Amino acid sequence: MAEALEKEGGGAEAVQEALKMIHIYLSNVVDNPGEDKFRAVRAGNPLFQKRVGGVAGGVALIEACGFKPEKRPAAGGGADELFYTLAQGDDVRIMAAKYFGKYLAQEHSALWLLAPTLVA
Repeated sequence: MAEALEKEGGGAEAVQEALKMIHIYLSNVVDNPGEDKFRAVRAGNPLFQKRVGGVAGGVALIEACGFKPEKRPAAGGGADELFYTLAQGDDVRIMAAKYFGKYLAQEHSALWLLAPTLVA
């Protein structure tokens, strides 16, 4: 399995980093429910690209957690940018995903190795 992940652009460490990053996104939403800025992740963000977007199954996993792709006008004009946005009102799903993600992101959890296959 690790060999297949490496071929698809990741490897075990990259998958674990993607899970940790998604857990951070979800934690921010749960911990700050009234702040919309935590409900959107810019797909062009270099950190997102490195830790989630560039990992096999990363985008599918963030979408499975409830984030939906959405085009928004770029700051200062220019071409629209892609964001992954979490809608208000889906807090039960968000909390469940956060706690599931916390478990998956733990280094001793063997489940995080399966994450790309679970969402593919």
